[in-house]
Amino acid sequence: MEANDALAMVNLGTCYQLGMMGLRQDNAKALELLDKSAKLGNNIAHFNLSVCYQKGSIVEKVTRKATYQKQLAAMAGNVQARYILGCDEGNADNMDRAYKHWMISANEGCTGGIQEWFCNER
Repeated sequence: MEANDALAMVNLGTCYQLGMMGLRQDNAKALELLDKSAKLGNNIAHFNLSVCYQKGSIVEKVTRKATYQKQLAAMAGNVQARYILGCDEGNADNMDRAYKHWMISANEGCTGGIQEWFCNER
């Protein structure tokens, strides 16, 4: 944390979000840490923020922000975010864009089990 380690921040933020590792649940602290980690370019933080905005878990549900965080996560190399963007495009009948996202995610190692879980979770 003190060394601006983005992975440490996202891990600690998750602990605050879920009330794990002896920490009390603190959504404000979780959001602060996830946001700081995302600003340092951590794709996991961007992805976690997208899920938070999509579900409204520690922040108000804002689909536009969820999509933006998902796009940032995908551009930073998060294969799950890339796959979900494909699902979003497929649901919007933009199949060419959907296939491109899915192919990129598959080429980067996204497996079928993960893909099905993310598309069916929403």
